[in-house]
Amino acid sequence: MIKPFFTIFLPSIILVGGIITIFYISYTGIEKKILKKNEAHIVEIQTEMIVKTFESIVSDLMFLSEHHVLQKMLTTGALEDQQIVAEEYLSFSMKKKIYDQIRFLNNHGMEIVRVNFNNGHPHIVPKQKLQSKAQRYYFREISQQKYGRIFVSPFDLNIEEEKIEQPLKPVIRFGTPVVDKDGQKRGMVILNYLGLEVFQRLKKLSANTSGQFIFLNAEGYWLKGLKQEDEWGFMYENKITQTFQNSFSQAGYHVFSRETGQFYTSKGLFTFNTIYPPARCQTSIAKFEIPPDSPSSSPKNNYWKILSYVPSNVLDAKPSQLFSELLILYAILAGLLTLISWYLANVQSHRSKEITERKQAEERLKASLQEKEVLIQEIHHRVKNNLQVISSLLKLQSRYAKDEDTLTIFQESQNRIQAMSAIHEILYQSNNLASIPSKEYIETLVKNLSVSYGLRSEEIALTIDVQNIPLRIDDAISCGLIINELISNSIKHAFPERKEGTIEITLKLLNKTVQLVVEDNGIGIPENLNIANSKSMGLRLIHFMVEELQGTLLLDRTRGTQFQIQFMPIQTKEHTKDI
Repeated sequence: MIKPFFTIFLPSIILVGGIITIFYISYTGIEKKILKKNEAHIVEIQTEMIVKTFESIVSDLMFLSEHHVLQKMLTTGALEDQQIVAEEYLSFSMKKKIYDQIRFLNNHGMEIVRVNFNNGHPHIVPKQKLQSKAQRYYFREISQQKYGRIFVSPFDLNIEEEKIEQPLKPVIRFGTPVVDKDGQKRGMVILNYLGLEVFQRLKKLSANTSGQFIFLNAEGYWLKGLKQEDEWGFMYENKITQTFQNSFSQAGYHVFSRETGQFYTSKGLFTFNTIYPPARCQTSIAKFEIPPDSPSSSPKNNYWKILSYVPSNVLDAKPSQLFSELLILYAILAGLLTLISWYLANVQSHRSKEITERKQAEERLKASLQEKEVLIQEIHHRVKNNLQVISSLLKLQSRYAKDEDTLTIFQESQNRIQAMSAIHEILYQSNNLASIPSKEYIETLVKNLSVSYGLRSEEIALTIDVQNIPLRIDDAISCGLIINELISNSIKHAFPERKEGTIEITLKLLNKTVQLVVEDNGIGIPENLNIANSKSMGLRLIHFMVEELQGTLLLDRTRGTQFQIQFMPIQTKEHTKDI
């Protein structure tokens, strides 16, 4: 009895384990691809936001440097004109609320006009408190610029009276020379942009993602890091070694050897991009000039790295949880398969005894041989239907679900398993293992869904118009999962309260391209729904399956909802002959 038991049990338990393993690998693979795309998208948006911000600042700078009241002051030199310029700068500061200081310096580095933002309470700095900035690096750099060119400083902390201002105030200085009507340099306008404002906006963009926002300068120092105490290390002697490369040596090589990229290390997923001041800034720092069409020629300290970092513990959290849940499910199924296999082995053992007892008589021998053939057929039939057993076990397990969401997950998982099991059943009965007859497969799949959702013909009619196109197994699985998700969504959402309606499934070959259409005449899906970025597992699965097919997806909301998928099939000899 032991041998028959293992003959039945081992193939069954291996098959169940294989299915669960495939599901786990597929699900985690999809989640991994979605996470990578989301993180790359966020970094791209953050980069674009910084570029747009810089362009706005450049526009403000050029406006102030060419303002008519400033030109009048340069012509007259009158104190009342200086006051008018100061009041204009004050009004500008109150309106913009993003500049810590707005200044006009003369050719000797002396502040002529300065407006301080003063934490939201802008004021004009009195003449007696104006300072000379002749020794500051940014004054020397702006002095060397030609008219119409703009200087952008490194990202650093504001310094007042030779000390780092407290609380810390990250700033970027934008400056440009000012000339009078005769074309003579008369000074410069400098805007101290409040860097904290851009950090807050960047962090807000990544608030709902798995990644942590990181901002680095060209030397790898943390401008915005994982820990506040590591930031602005280049401004402090005791923090000079606190760089990104020292914390993430392997990642540091990748980040600073390329301008953009995405990669994994043992510590997690890193997505990064390199940010240069906008080309229109025509930045010049430390005697280096950047051609407008060559941002990569930027001097060493004139670019930043923006990163999204997903730690390894966050990456492993969902797969670990799913693995634990599937392990529990596998243990339950193993127990049930043990009972079934033991029962079948017991049956086989008793019948073998009867055959042995009738061995002496020829008629008994024939009868026993017939019974044995029936038994073998029954065993093969049960092995072939193992996937259906798993589906039934999921349905049984769903009875213990405590809420509708969990019940829905069980039902959707059951339908997806049935969609794949139909393929294996057809392959078991077919002599051709290279392709799947699409007509038989889709009809079986739709019939199973109709039974699963308990559809009645007077409620929702399912119409099938399918050519018998041979499909690769991978393509058939993808099509089956897409049809499963789209029909399920239509049944659940397109016809409130199961009102009358029609769901049509069409599969045709048009100009050597397979066209799959699933449409309904229901209420339609929301206009603002984006399938690629949807949080729905079903819609994300559809998007991923279309990518696996290397196909295209068109959505038509004109009448109800129509999903049209087109992809190229594998051309086989049998296929060509049928055409």
